[in-house]
Amino acid sequence: TSEPGGGLEKGKVCIKGNSKSQEPGNSMKGNGKEKEIPEIAVNIIVLGSLPLGELRPAHLKSLYLSLGKARAEGEKGLSPNSISLVHRVLHKALEDAVKAELVVHNAASAVSAPRPGRHEARILSPCEVPLFLETARRSRYYIILLLALHTGMRRSELLGLRWKDIDLDMASLSVSQVVLGLAGGKLHFSEPKTAKGRRQIALTPTSVLTLRGHKEKAEADRKMLGLPLTDDDLVFARPDGSPERPTRVTEAFRWLARKMGLRGMRFHDLRHTHASLMLAQGIHPKVVQERLGHATIGITLDTYSHVVPGLQEAAARRFEGLVSNPLAKPSEGQEGLYLLGAGLESTERATTPH
Repeated sequence: TSEPGGGLEKGKVCIKGNSKSQEPGNSMKGNGKEKEIPEIAVNIIVLGSLPLGELRPAHLKSLYLSLGKARAEGEKGLSPNSISLVHRVLHKALEDAVKAELVVHNAASAVSAPRPGRHEARILSPCEVPLFLETARRSRYYIILLLALHTGMRRSELLGLRWKDIDLDMASLSVSQVVLGLAGGKLHFSEPKTAKGRRQIALTPTSVLTLRGHKEKAEADRKMLGLPLTDDDLVFARPDGSPERPTRVTEAFRWLARKMGLRGMRFHDLRHTHASLMLAQGIHPKVVQERLGHATIGITLDTYSHVVPGLQEAAARRFEGLVSNPLAKPSEGQEGLYLLGAGLESTERATTPH
């Protein structure tokens, strides 16, 4: 035993041992995205042998600075986003230590981690999308990339898809499982983090056609191995049915992006491309929110605020065209607006006291 805040008797309870309160598998969330806990956030190498009672804010400041400096010098360090996640993991672990009366104070509470940087998304234009897919056609990950562009799904959601989640006849799929890559090359399967994350997504005709061909190939591969393809099997898997590695998908995407001169573009930017192009075409933000699985429409509008000004201008021009020539034949979709207006007018008459 030891006194709270003391030396913890020969250092038996140390940082590394106490950080188990955030083991891989308990992925943390930030900015609405799943975060893979970096290995260094669990095995805090710099602080691993330091007794909890001796940990001071200065130790954490030194750790964060060294991690950032190493990355800046091209060594094995961490980005500001990852350092911020390390800070959150340590803060939670130390908070648990305070509750267990192993320490009196949470040293992480007195330290500010680097603020996560905001990545400038690289959105593909309507002309670049077919060029990108044509370049990716020979990649074994082609269908994953196509589906990311056509659905806006996250990498973790795509790799978690099972055949039972897809209805090719109804041209839809359901997101009900995600796959996260963790430290040490381990994979973690779980449900989406939020209720909105569990969702139905309508598929494009191209997606349906491509998935049919992919399923036929998967069945042929399994038959050669003497194995059946079942509804519980992953859609994107190796020939033997084992899961695809998330890092391999990302590496393949980066290679393709560099080949096209799209340096700095991330796999997640395919999701941003899907949403931005839909909004630019006048698709209602509520529909985009549902496809992306955002918790609220506010998140969608805030994330894609760069598209909103263009939508405002287009809406103003369409309104001007509508009211400046009221005798013109309604364009496609406007008949519904007139019917809606008539319905509202009749409702007002019925509810207004006479």
